[in-house]
Amino acid sequence: MVRLRSRLARAGGATALTGLIATGLATTAAADPANNPADVQTLMNHLSGGYTPADCHPAGAHSAVAVAAVNCDNYSHDPGGPWNADHLLYANTDDLNADFQRSLAEAPQTPAQPFPDGTTGPTEWNRGGHNGSVVFLGSDRDDGVYLVWTDIPARMLVVAEQGIAPESTQAALYDWWQAGGVR
Repeated sequence: MVRLRSRLARAGGATALTGLIATGLATTAAADPANNPADVQTLMNHLSGGYTPADCHPAGAHSAVAVAAVNCDNYSHDPGGPWNADHLLYANTDDLNADFQRSLAEAPQTPAQPFPDGTTGPTEWNRGGHNGSVVFLGSDRDDGVYLVWTDIPARMLVVAEQGIAPESTQAALYDWWQAGGVR
């Protein structure tokens, strides 16, 4: 099983990957995000459900425009949750949306998977003040399952990845996200 952290390590400094690297979606080259303490703390305050700051740490280059990145490379403590989640913070929503859209456009080989209700993404989601945010459900070349979403009010992009099917299913990850993956 190829884990997200392994992909980041192979990417090194030559290619900066967005939080969508779980899908094999690459962006342009860039330096590591600044990861200043205030930005890292902002991410730690908005971790996905089932993660605590003790589960997570500042991460290296994920995106050309993210100002901070945090990786939670432990299993979520919530049932059905991911075994890895990357959280990226952006200076503004224009950078966030552009990075998300650019990443999807640069990796047409990455298939969108249907949500449990049959729709496919990316699609807008509005819940608890998260208006205008976008969610995408997919799988990678190694049959890993991932859920990617933007959180417009928090200026965040999150990639939550589960292991290889049949251990994981898109429905289980989506149910986790609906039940509290977004805080």
